[in-house]
Amino acid sequence: MDILAASSGPLIAFLRQFHELGRRWRNQYEQVTEGFIALCASIQENIIQTCCRTNRPLSEDNLLIALVLRALTTSHIITDPCSYLIPEDAHDFFDGEYLMTPEIVEDNEDFRIEVSRCKLPKPPAEKDTRQLSPMIQQIVGICQRLIVRGRPSDWPSLFCALCLIQLVHSDCEVDLSYIPNFEGEGKLYTAWETLCDMFEVCTKGRHPLVDDWHPHEYQALVGLRNPVVALFDLLNSAWVDAGMSQNKFLLTLMKAH
Repeated sequence: MDILAASSGPLIAFLRQFHELGRRWRNQYEQVTEGFIALCASIQENIIQTCCRTNRPLSEDNLLIALVLRALTTSHIITDPCSYLIPEDAHDFFDGEYLMTPEIVEDNEDFRIEVSRCKLPKPPAEKDTRQLSPMIQQIVGICQRLIVRGRPSDWPSLFCALCLIQLVHSDCEVDLSYIPNFEGEGKLYTAWETLCDMFEVCTKGRHPLVDDWHPHEYQALVGLRNPVVALFDLLNSAWVDAGMSQNKFLLTLMKAH
């Protein structure tokens, strides 16, 4: 899905898939992380709906969360099958596509699955890896621009993006050296740490990973009626009330600050 070319309807449909992540990606994340991803999707939905009500165009600046969720989907597509392969099988697997042929099994017979390989012009994962690197580069560039711009109304989207980028990086820690055209995860982690440092400096510590969040300080920056105040309140409530302060990936983000 081309996030920037999509209209609001398909975008909302794409985002709502992340509210059922436990059913779609079984055993991928702990429940509290699934809840946080769903919260990020809800925040992006809110931003899109606000843009539509106020006739603001949808752009990469206000679709940042959706762009990172698209990258997370792509990294999941690439790495999920890899997690089930032993290293010796990996090279052979991506030489082509293995097809399982169903077979009628009698009660008195042993169950068997015949596996054959169908040669393809390109391995399926190669197309996704070609897409992932440009996605990440675009996302990092948008984050840098929004941080340097220093507009407090951008901070909820930036915060969600930083959290989700960390999950993309976790996907990329799987051994993908045998997949062509994947540039590795080391550069992504370095870029992520730099973005976290920049965000900390830009916000002067005004992020919701604290127990004593003071919304009035943020309201003074963006205005009392600005809807992004409620978005940061949601993130802080998740941190304090929903047990996310015990979540390992969010703790990693906090330590990065």
